[in-house]
Amino acid sequence: MIEIGAKIHDRYTVEFKVGFVTEQTSRQDDFLLGMWIFVPSRLDVTPSTYTKKAFYRYFKSNIRLITPRLPLSEIVSGSSIPLNNVRNAKDDYDYQLRMFVSIVKSALRSSLTDIEDASPGPERRELCIGFVADVRSILNEYLTLGREEDREGPHRRCGEFLCNISAEAVFRAMKAGECREDLTSLLGEIAAIRKKYGFLSVVPGNPEANRNYIYRHGMLKKYSEEQLYLAAPKTKDGVIAEQAYYSVAAGLAMLFATVVAWAFQRQFGNLTWPLFVALIISYMMKDRIKELMRYYFSHRVGSRYFDNKAEIRHRDRTLGFMKEGMDFVKRSKVPYEVLSVRGNSSDDENVMLYREMLRIDRVALEKISVYRHEGINDIIRLQVQGFLRKADNPVKNVGYLDEEGNVMQIPCEKDYYLHIVLQYKQDGEECFKCFRLRMNRDGIKSVAEI
Repeated sequence: MIEIGAKIHDRYTVEFKVGFVTEQTSRQDDFLLGMWIFVPSRLDVTPSTYTKKAFYRYFKSNIRLITPRLPLSEIVSGSSIPLNNVRNAKDDYDYQLRMFVSIVKSALRSSLTDIEDASPGPERRELCIGFVADVRSILNEYLTLGREEDREGPHRRCGEFLCNISAEAVFRAMKAGECREDLTSLLGEIAAIRKKYGFLSVVPGNPEANRNYIYRHGMLKKYSEEQLYLAAPKTKDGVIAEQAYYSVAAGLAMLFATVVAWAFQRQFGNLTWPLFVALIISYMMKDRIKELMRYYFSHRVGSRYFDNKAEIRHRDRTLGFMKEGMDFVKRSKVPYEVLSVRGNSSDDENVMLYREMLRIDRVALEKISVYRHEGINDIIRLQVQGFLRKADNPVKNVGYLDEEGNVMQIPCEKDYYLHIVLQYKQDGEECFKCFRLRMNRDGIKSVAEI
């Protein structure tokens, strides 16, 4: 199963979170992902202006384990696997602390989604009351886990990050409009914990303190989630095949030059002017034939291969591999199913295709941790600066005549729409999702699934 979500990461970046969830019945799972990007042609994004190198400069992919999923209410109650794992930890104490915080972060996100999806009134209020009680219990229990020798080590760093994500979750819960007094009280408790342990926090009117808070929060986030990220160093794919094709191209070019030289030598003899001219022309044609054959192999035969490949590793264990490639595609070559999902399609678009193949070894995945990881998340970030280099001004003034006959200039936003169709396959099943980005030269304004 493949799970996909999209959001704005920053002003110029859209983020797709693609979850590759493995099947329990198979040893290996193969996933195929196609990202069809429909770019308005007036932005002049073509193979000559937007090369593969440029695409990968604006494209980033991070592979990480899917965080074990637990309800917020079960993290420190009942059997409380994450809490007990920390208590019983010996050599892996640091790892267990970071896993505890990562699981809490995932559970907070799920709990907030439930609150936001609930109907306003008693149902949402009950969820908010439970949310406050669960967060308070988690913070209190976590503070009892610290070892005396670790007051400045992993426990402190993870504790500070836990306070940060808890506060962010409480502020988000406040937007639901329920239990405001309880949520405010919980924020006060978090502030007291920060003060007691010397954790950084936002200070009104103090830019330096706020800057330090943001910087440290980023460091703590990376530290706390580091054990989930997987190593996948990329190398070029199809190198041997490419060199073989290029060798064939060189051989054909040399064959042409040799045949011409042999034919003219046989006809006119050695050291004659016709032979001399023929040798020059054959040498010129040899280079052209060689380059034309290289072009053919790169753009025709090469399309069967991927651009990059990577072995997915967790420490010293191989979990699978991935391959990726990017090409411009003629609109006539885009599958009908993709165009149907695109909807209201316009011929005035250039089409790019990013494709990814991923294989996960389920058995190897189960052996890397005491926790069960359902699969792998691929965090894909696509920056749109390269698409907006030739965009018009973000605002255009348009003349308007009001009822009194006065001429006015009305500022109107000049937007562009980027459509991205995600096509994904697993075990012969194929699904599609389409997202629309509204953007202008100032960046991304919105992203929505359509």
